[in-house]
Amino acid sequence: MDFRDIIIGDWQLFQDFMWNFVFSIWPVVVIFIAVAAFGYLLEVTTGALSNMFKRG
Repeated sequence: MDFRDIIIGDWQLFQDFMWNFVFSIWPVVVIFIAVAAFGYLLEVTTGALSNMFKRG
């Protein structure tokens, strides 16, 4: 085995692993971002509403 063959083989294995990892985890990331955005919007809207009620 040539040293470069080992590195290239490991790199391809690593790339395959990374792609499988990304494809298996991206729904979780999307859901997390959606929940965070929804929570932020909820916080902003409820904060605005409570501020309006406080003023009134």
